[in-house]
Amino acid sequence: RIVSAGADRTPLLWDVPTAQIIRRFKGHSMRINVATFACGSTLLATGSDDRSVRLFDLRGRSNDAIDVLLQASDSVQCLAIFQNFIFSGSVDGSIRVYDVRMGMFHSDDCGSSVTSLDLSKDGKCMLVSCTDGWIRMLERASGELLNMYSGHGACDVKLEARLTGDDRHVLCGDAKGRMHIWD
Repeated sequence: RIVSAGADRTPLLWDVPTAQIIRRFKGHSMRINVATFACGSTLLATGSDDRSVRLFDLRGRSNDAIDVLLQASDSVQCLAIFQNFIFSGSVDGSIRVYDVRMGMFHSDDCGSSVTSLDLSKDGKCMLVSCTDGWIRMLERASGELLNMYSGHGACDVKLEARLTGDDRHVLCGDAKGRMHIWD
């Protein structure tokens, strides 16, 4: 199964072998920027320009969200998942961490619009790309800044930064189509 979402405000769950839509979820009022599976692929998490993160139960029959997270004050641009935690990045400059099992959340302010989030394999570190031209490596539990990376340029383009599979390097493209790699 895969999920797609976009300007039509409707997340779609697809059956890959048949190329058929299995479910159409509803609830967002504006463009959906990100959709990903969570909690062992039993939940679908989506983030939208309507400032919400919505959680949909893939085991149930309802196409409505089972939870709506409304803490963002601007567009939700990215999501990352680790175990029962959902991380969201927003144009308001905040990273929000939701513990879906405990019903708790906290936020960290990056001071600039967040364009991407990635997590280390052990879930202890967050890689955060922002529109100010900096990529930040943060300790997940405390929000402590561990490192900063630059040189890829600041712009209004949504740039995605990622950790390599072994967590040893940071990768990010730039608006000119070049790839930047840091140790």
